[in-house]
Amino acid sequence: MENSVAMANWMNRQEWIKTAGYVGAALLVSGYFRYNVQESMTPLNKGFLIGGGVLMAVSIGFSYRQILAFSRRRSTRLGANTSVMTVALLILFGAANFLGYRHHKRVDLTAEKLYSLSDQSRKIAAGLQKDVKVIRFQNEEDEDLRDLMAEYRDVSKRISYERVDPQVRIEMARQYN
Repeated sequence: MENSVAMANWMNRQEWIKTAGYVGAALLVSGYFRYNVQESMTPLNKGFLIGGGVLMAVSIGFSYRQILAFSRRRSTRLGANTSVMTVALLILFGAANFLGYRHHKRVDLTAEKLYSLSDQSRKIAAGLQKDVKVIRFQNEEDEDLRDLMAEYRDVSKRISYERVDPQVRIEMARQYN
């Protein structure tokens, strides 16, 4: 009889600890969201974060043995390994994307180099001493010209390109005849 009462008390205590962990997590999340929405740390936000942290710490402290036993299982180790590898791959892809964005490099793989600037054009563009602005008066965007101007901009920062709609900017069209 005493054994069953002790077991019931232990189960009741475990339920309270588990509930404290859930409430603590909910308080942490709500405190974080309130802080992000209000963009200031109000006393209520601090209370949510501190209360949630304390409840989570108590829950983890009292459930330490169960957490340790859970972490020693083979399935947990495999799941953690998979999670770490997934996060590592996401970081690797993110870094590659960031570097690709910051250091744009375009490669022309055609045998005749149809989509590349000639060596002479590269020399002239790289040797510019003054800024050159190319203005194209046209109603719709010309993708080929825009790509060509991007090639020139990659070679020299002194070259810029602007497309102007002569119907919209009449005064500029008149200025350049």
